[in-house]
Amino acid sequence: EIAALPNTFNALSVVQAELNIGNSYKEKGLSEEAVVAYRKVIEIDNKNVDAYFNLGVTLHDLNQFHEAVQSYEIALQFRPENPDIYYCMGNSFRELDQFDEAIDAYTKAVSIKKGYLESWINCAELLEKINRIDSLEEWLKNALVSFTETPADLNLYISKLHYRKKNISDARKVFQDIRPDHFVERRKAEFYQLSAKLHEALFEFDEAFEAFSQMNQLIRMSDKFSESMANSYLSLCQNGLECLRGKTLF
Repeated sequence: EIAALPNTFNALSVVQAELNIGNSYKEKGLSEEAVVAYRKVIEIDNKNVDAYFNLGVTLHDLNQFHEAVQSYEIALQFRPENPDIYYCMGNSFRELDQFDEAIDAYTKAVSIKKGYLESWINCAELLEKINRIDSLEEWLKNALVSFTETPADLNLYISKLHYRKKNISDARKVFQDIRPDHFVERRKAEFYQLSAKLHEALFEFDEAFEAFSQMNQLIRMSDKFSESMANSYLSLCQNGLECLRGKTLF
């Protein structure tokens, strides 16, 4: 047993070294190289949760969503109460259009970590996208009791919910408490889109067109011009033209 210790220590040092290499590649955006390093870790230590988790995240970045889910599932076998794994799994399920599985994963994440804002928000975003408005309303009610102060991201979706239910005055009231600098770039575009829609609903066409223009600029500057963003951009153009017509008519 004593003689085996040097080999054990050597294996552990190799595992940690490869894990560090993988993390370094991942941080630099070298996803394919990171995958190789994480798989080397798993070859040596097939119970290494960090390797499975980071492999899943990296595979997701490479748009290999099925493989990412598989890696997360193995990670959960060894660490079943880790909310980050469920959250990331939800993101991968969402990309696969497996919406029920994504919702289940986000739900599990917030059941483990009550204040997991990104899980609350990503699921709210998904529920709105797939038009499950009643489920969205219930989800937001549950989210509100999880925070002592309502985060701006939640208020954005509460305002969206009111808008979808055609409660424009309530939507405007909630929306007035949030500002674009509360959000990361991706959600700033959503902020300006909702701002434009609310102005448009109230026949404030100059303000609506300005908000659509702000959203347009954010989308065009994005490093990741995704299909969903492209669709939003097309919608933006259409709505912007309608605003111009409104400015002429009113």
